[in-house]
Amino acid sequence: MSSPATPHSIKEFFQKESPDLEVKINQPLAPYTSLKLGGPASVLILPKTIPQLKTAWRLAQQLSLPVLILGSGTNVLISDSGFKGVVILNTIEEMTIISKSQEKLEIKAFSGTLLSNLVRFSLEEGFKDLLPFFTIPGTVGGAIWNNAHYHQELIGKYITQVRAVDKQGQEHLYSPSQLELAYDTSRFQKSGELILEATFKLTQPVEDKKKSLQQLKTYLLERAKTQPTGVYSTGCIFKNLSPEEADKLGLPSYHAGFLIDKAGLKGRQIGGAVVSPKHANFIVHQGRATAEDFYRLIQLVKAKVKEKYGCQLEEEVKLIGFEERKNG
Repeated sequence: MSSPATPHSIKEFFQKESPDLEVKINQPLAPYTSLKLGGPASVLILPKTIPQLKTAWRLAQQLSLPVLILGSGTNVLISDSGFKGVVILNTIEEMTIISKSQEKLEIKAFSGTLLSNLVRFSLEEGFKDLLPFFTIPGTVGGAIWNNAHYHQELIGKYITQVRAVDKQGQEHLYSPSQLELAYDTSRFQKSGELILEATFKLTQPVEDKKKSLQQLKTYLLERAKTQPTGVYSTGCIFKNLSPEEADKLGLPSYHAGFLIDKAGLKGRQIGGAVVSPKHANFIVHQGRATAEDFYRLIQLVKAKVKEKYGCQLEEEVKLIGFEERKNG
């Protein structure tokens, strides 16, 4: 069908087809992101159940408009002009034990589940495999989309199956070999499918729960020591280079933060956006920045690192609403 002409008519379309859906128009997206920045969505849908989420996705695909799935709003920078289309907020949590023995635990988690809650759940069930991911903000769906990592540990290592819905409304079950998982990469970045749920297989039983809880505290302390706190952030801005690429270019490190630091960019500021003095791969603000400040500072960092080292940094953060300018 052709797209309704206005946010009001789009809202009427959704509520006619599914009266129980909560639909808002011209809703600012800043409150739904960790960065607390971002202009309005033409239409924001807030499903409360898994069937409602599927319905919202199916109906959104019938419109000739962009569709954005937003979880906890980490790892995204939404432009001040917002998103001209339909935003579906997926914060629906559900976790189920599929099988459990002394040696193995299989958990199915819905994509809107916070990753930290999945870690807590698995620990309560007696398995410690996912502890390194405890401090990573975001949902299970976001973690799969970006193959979340802690140092060299990738979440994809523990995934045995993912259920997703394509743009035609067909559901698919993907095995690990079909997920195209690599560092900061998955098939979903290209396919645009809606991730519904994932199954995780854990094989590291807890020997001493007190030690495991202490390990969680250690991860929290490490995060507080090495990453900025008390400010608004979206996580790391840039992907690390591959070690092979860094070697080929003769770089002193493959870590983006190290290169940004050595390019003299710590503390560099545009408007209210600042390259963190604590960790150079973070750009932060204290409530006085705009998304445009962030975008301009990202471009400045890329230019300065390329000028010094001859390499092109690639954003890890997803830029939304900047499509016409990303390659400009």
